[in-house]
Amino acid sequence: MSSLNAILNTASNAITAYQAAISVTGQNIANANNDDYSIQSVALSTTPTVTSRGNIYGTGVIVSSVVRSVNQIIENSLTSELSHQAALKEAQVYMSSIEDLFSEESDDSLNTLLDACWSAWEDLSNNPSGRTEQNAVYHAGLALTKRINAIEEALSDLNTGLNSKISAAVTEVNSISKQIAALNLAITTAESTGGNANDLKDKRNGLVDDLGKRINIDITVKEDGTYLILSNGLPLVEDGISYDLSMKQESVYWTGKSGNAYDITDDISGGAIAGWLEIRDVVIPETRAEFDELATNLIWTLNYQHSQGAGQTYFSGSLEGTYEAGASGTFASLYYGDEIDYTKDFSMVIQDATDTTSKYQTVTVDMSISTSELSNITGYVNSIYELTVIDAGALGGKNKV
Repeated sequence: MSSLNAILNTASNAITAYQAAISVTGQNIANANNDDYSIQSVALSTTPTVTSRGNIYGTGVIVSSVVRSVNQIIENSLTSELSHQAALKEAQVYMSSIEDLFSEESDDSLNTLLDACWSAWEDLSNNPSGRTEQNAVYHAGLALTKRINAIEEALSDLNTGLNSKISAAVTEVNSISKQIAALNLAITTAESTGGNANDLKDKRNGLVDDLGKRINIDITVKEDGTYLILSNGLPLVEDGISYDLSMKQESVYWTGKSGNAYDITDDISGGAIAGWLEIRDVVIPETRAEFDELATNLIWTLNYQHSQGAGQTYFSGSLEGTYEAGASGTFASLYYGDEIDYTKDFSMVIQDATDTTSKYQTVTVDMSISTSELSNITGYVNSIYELTVIDAGALGGKNKV
């Protein structure tokens, strides 16, 4: 077996094997910046030996396989961290947008306009009859009101935008799941015929990372090499089958083989969708509640203070309005009903215009209310009570104001 042909054959096998190794190394270098690529290496094995004249001779080396250097535990951990990172990143983007609404750096910031409003009221208190001061209060209040409405509108727009983002991401999840399911089949087909599916596996891993960036997932590698991908215990990909998500009335649903849909909104804990849900369902409602409380207190404080005096111009024309209480039948169901002091009555300023010199008098109106029940107003129970101010009406020879 020590013939020249045998020596040349051994050398040829070695050259072929190491050419393959060099080719794989070149592939690794070429994909150095490819995030989805896994480093590959050549597994070499000896060729079968031969026996000649009682001696055993080796015949060289061949490439037995090209293997990917992948640790599935690390891969799964990386996907999980990417999912968590995506949730935080998207939440941070919208947190910054909300913070910008309340920024103190601009000339029309809420704090700046509040300061201007208080300053205008202070100036007016020092000169109540000053037309300049009165106009300043009006315009300061108008600017503040516009800013409050603009912030509320911006929060509403953010909420609408988040719903659009979530809906688009749900569509992307479905598309990625279908691609992974198709790759599961392609990989098993390639390997069952002795083919190399390394590139297909890299592509699948890249898609898995993309999926994790949108929603939290758990990956299990089955014995046949296919991926079982779950989200909150429900399958998104199983063998060559994918399961769809859908969005209905601001909720995310998973649909099973039977066609039944299950609401998984509250269970989503990772990926961009989780970040958007956190902003939409927690941060924006909390911000709105605090902002509404500020606006409510501001309205009450200004109106209450304003009600302690009388305007320079009395009513002309008629003023009517209907104010409906809640089903409970209590005054507390009205706006600012919790501010009502049932131990007091209300007063009206009456102008006596019977002679050329107008005189003014404060008249207290006793409503005879002992408790907060509407039915306790003096009069017929279950009737509709109205307080009507009519121009040119008279009360004891005095004009009603």
